[in-house]
Amino acid sequence: MPRIDLYLLNEANFSEQIAFCCRLTEKALQQHSRIHIQTVDAIQNEALNSALWTFKLESFIPHSLGQNESESKTAPVIIDDKPLKSSLQKDDSLLILLRKQLPERLEDFSRLCLIIPNIEIEIQDARTLYKQLKSLGHEVHIHDLRKA
Repeated sequence: MPRIDLYLLNEANFSEQIAFCCRLTEKALQQHSRIHIQTVDAIQNEALNSALWTFKLESFIPHSLGQNESESKTAPVIIDDKPLKSSLQKDDSLLILLRKQLPERLEDFSRLCLIIPNIEIEIQDARTLYKQLKSLGHEVHIHDLRKA
């Protein structure tokens, strides 16, 4: 069963969600050899792609857009808004969700992180996901950064 962490951000904007995702990805690469970031759409893909290139001047996070067979085998980070292909799931150990839909095979990951901006509709969607995860028997670790 994967460890599940839900991060409730202090900021009420999607740019902070992207920035937090970059910081989390950088840190997680020290512990996970493969990271799949599931986005909402192609616009968010491009925003995250640009941010991973520029969020720190002194570092770069190698990544691939989409589940291109050749690139996804070498890039430790895959960004995509399409549902995961089962062949990729078994190799990925961390799933970062920016969208509000769980993958079919959650058990293929050792960890799941949900990043939720401080926007009421996003928080409502997160509550629905939380209830869904709890009903499936998962423990969800909540990190409420709104209090920080």
